[in-house]
Amino acid sequence: RRSRAPRARARRPHAPGRELGEQNGFVLVNSVNPDRIDGQRSVVGEILDQLGRTPDAIALPYGGGGNVTAVAAGCDEANVEPALVVGEAAARPTTFASAIRIGAPAHRARVDALLAEGRLTSVPLSEDELGAAWMQLARLEGVFCEPASAAGVAAVAKLGSSGTVVCIVTGHGLKDAGAVEPRPGRPSSRHSARCSRHGRYPRPLPPHGPP
Repeated sequence: RRSRAPRARARRPHAPGRELGEQNGFVLVNSVNPDRIDGQRSVVGEILDQLGRTPDAIALPYGGGGNVTAVAAGCDEANVEPALVVGEAAARPTTFASAIRIGAPAHRARVDALLAEGRLTSVPLSEDELGAAWMQLARLEGVFCEPASAAGVAAVAKLGSSGTVVCIVTGHGLKDAGAVEPRPGRPSSRHSARCSRHGRYPRPLPPHGPP
C-alpha cells in the first residue's frame, strides 16, 4: 500500500484526499472513512472495562467531529448514556490548536443532531483556555499532548462538571511540535505558565477528575 499526501486546496482541503482515495490502490483513512469510526467507537468499551461502570461524562475535542461521532456510536452499542462534552476553539479558522483548526467540520450534521437530542454539550474555548489546559496536563499529569487534545479537559474546567468524567486526549505532542514555539498572536507554553501563576486561568484540575 502506498502513502501519499496530496497538496491541499485552499477552500476544499479534503477534496484532493477524497479524490485520491477513489483511485485503485489508495484508501482515505481520515474520519470520513466509516471503518475508522467503527474502530474508534471501541474506546467506549475500553472505558467501561477500565472503570467497571459508566462514567458520568465523557469529554473530548471537537474539530471535524469524527471522534465524538465514534464515541456516541460506541455508547449506543454499549447501551450507556453518559453526558458527552466537546471543547471547540472559539476561533476555529485561526486557533493555534492545529488539529481543531477546522472551519467546516466533516461530521457537523451528526454533531448538530447530538446537540439537538440533548446528548451533547459543546463548549467554545478561547486560545488562553486551550493553552491553560494544555500546560496543566503536562505539569500535573506528565502528559505531553498536542494543544487540540486538551480541549476536552478545558471544556470540563470551564463547565465545572462534577462526578466521574473521562477526558479523552487524542494526540501526542509531537503531532504538533511547533506549538511549543512562541508566535505572535497565540499563547505559548511560557505565556500559559505565566498566566496560570497569576491566576488568570482556572485552578489546576486534580489528578483524577474535575474539581
